[in-house]
Amino acid sequence: MTPDPYAAPLAAAPPPDPERLAALDWLGIGVTALMTLRLVTFSLADWRGMFRDFGSVEDLPLLTRTVLLPWSTLVLATPGVASIAMAVRVRRRHAQRRRWIVAAVVSAFIGLAVFIAAIYLPIFTLADKIRAE
Repeated sequence: MTPDPYAAPLAAAPPPDPERLAALDWLGIGVTALMTLRLVTFSLADWRGMFRDFGSVEDLPLLTRTVLLPWSTLVLATPGVASIAMAVRVRRRHAQRRRWIVAAVVSAFIGLAVFIAAIYLPIFTLADKIRAE
């Protein structure tokens, strides 16, 4: 006699351990760590030299001047790192931990996007001036 494929299982799967991080949690932490690491280790020296060749630093957009400050990358990276710290701190609540991890990924992505946009903003401004002539 063949077993009925629609029959209920004999034993239910054990509930997940609330202390352990799931694979999706680790993926979110890894993505956040990579984006934050890239943001913090970005070499601004080459960009500063190129912007010096454009002319005065005062001619750069405000967002670019702000990002070129030495502490700006740390400020942009802080929300992602703080969210990961809160996610690891929260125990026994998967939903709350997951919210912190999603917030970490989103904030790290926004920080990296703002940084990249600020770095390329003078190049776009220069291209607009060339096109206008």
